[in-house]
Amino acid sequence: MLNRGIAQVRYPLDFALLYLVGTVSIAAGAFVASRYDLPPLDEEPRSPFVRYLAEGLRGYARNRSLVVLWLAYLLWYVALGGMSNLSLYTRAAVGRDPKDLSGVILALRFGCKSLGGWALGVIALRSGIRAPLLATVLLLGGAALWAWSVPGYGFLLAFGLMGAGELGGAYFPNYLLSLSSAAEGPRNLSLLNLVTPASAVGPVLHGALTEAFGFRSSFALGGLMAATALALVLRLPRVSRLQR
Repeated sequence: MLNRGIAQVRYPLDFALLYLVGTVSIAAGAFVASRYDLPPLDEEPRSPFVRYLAEGLRGYARNRSLVVLWLAYLLWYVALGGMSNLSLYTRAAVGRDPKDLSGVILALRFGCKSLGGWALGVIALRSGIRAPLLATVLLLGGAALWAWSVPGYGFLLAFGLMGAGELGGAYFPNYLLSLSSAAEGPRNLSLLNLVTPASAVGPVLHGALTEAFGFRSSFALGGLMAATALALVLRLPRVSRLQR
């Protein structure tokens, strides 16, 4: 649309149409969310804030599986931090400016993410909810290895693998909730989400390695982080389904 693919829609109407589609999509999502049927939960008496926070941290730290999950999620995020380097490496791998291939790259990334969403759901139903964690970590590691070894247009498939691997951002929290009681789930989830600011070191590491040793060192980091995360996820207990 922004590349004048629709002759009748010219600037600034092309931008306006994009925002209109976005607004309608958000409104539809809000309507669907309003139809959720959430079961009521009995409220538990809460301690003062500082004591409540301290108890939450101690409770999380005492659960070995939750600690392992936190570390695996952090490594998964660091591996995901190499996404921007994939785009920059496109010129070297394909010989074309990345902006010329942005449409193909986004189509591969989000198309594979859509297909991966269905496939990972099937895997979770058949093999338990730890299995999608393994799959998403393997996808990120596979994307790094693919980018390292495959030249030419075949390199672009790394974006598809990375896009499907991004779905770990949904399945790691799902797994945590399966290990937590209904009362502890929100608190434990908030502690797991501290991975997000902690993972800010990931892009810095990828950038520093690329500047010092080239793009392949960044891909090596992604593969190493994914392999280590895989080893940690394998230490987690199998869980057949989410707790209700």
